[in-house]
Amino acid sequence: MHAPLMHIPAGTPYTFWVLLGATGYDDRAQLIQRYCKVGSPVQLRREQDDPSNANALAAWLLCSSFLGLLRRWRKIGYVKTSHADRWAAGLDHGFLHVESAVVCSCYTPAGEEVPRISLQIEFRSL
Repeated sequence: MHAPLMHIPAGTPYTFWVLLGATGYDDRAQLIQRYCKVGSPVQLRREQDDPSNANALAAWLLCSSFLGLLRRWRKIGYVKTSHADRWAAGLDHGFLHVESAVVCSCYTPAGEEVPRISLQIEFRSL
């Protein structure tokens, strides 16, 4: 694990705020406009087989349809590489755990191809 995380005692929670990248690919902009709200829960999932970055950390938003009866997680972007590179080894080896991740800002004006989403992520070092 990189030095910036090693000084945090085991069991200590800490919070980061990050901007997502790659929010304009595929149907992500439409998903974000429709479902993304401040406070929406997000799952962070490692994508070690990503050809562009073996440390990729994807952000998945819980989307509801059919009056909330059908719920599924949809990918809305990626944590920027500079952060994902710092956290990947800790997540992979169980030294780091994501306690929660939520949308803290969402800027998606109509006609914009690339929404701007920021997340608040709470980690716990183990």
